[in-house]
Amino acid sequence: MDEKVMHVVQYGSYGGHASSTSSSKVSFYSYHNVGGEVVEVGSNVKSFKRGDKVVATLNTQNGGGLSEYVVAKESLTVTGPVEVSAAKGAGHLIADLTALQALVNVVGVKLDGTGPRNNILVTAASGGVGHYVVQLAKLGNTHVTATCGARNFDFVKSS
Repeated sequence: MDEKVMHVVQYGSYGGHASSTSSSKVSFYSYHNVGGEVVEVGSNVKSFKRGDKVVATLNTQNGGGLSEYVVAKESLTVTGPVEVSAAKGAGHLIADLTALQALVNVVGVKLDGTGPRNNILVTAASGGVGHYVVQLAKLGNTHVTATCGARNFDFVKSS
């Protein structure tokens, strides 16, 4: 557990994976986005300490988000603002990671800005995933063209 963070789960959310287990006909839902409080850290963990409020993504194949306690990789754990509930924090991970995976894994955007300049169109840019795509794309040397309803124009422009 040298590079792992253990925390008590206050909320677990379904992360979009449903698969059939090999030994039964029952569907297995992999709850892998969690929010809670750090109760123990590995000896090499530098970013977190006991009592920190965090959200994390667990192994998507095994889940575990409905457990009382979970162990997560430090690299897949982030500190959340204290005013954001564990439920909201864990729920946001779904939209955040969807945006991140689309930009990095599908489009090939390098978030450190070192990659080639990209032009992307983000439709529904004021939506749950869209506004994260806009923000992350700006980090990656990307020109963003966004669409949204008129009432959300200022929100998207500020993203």
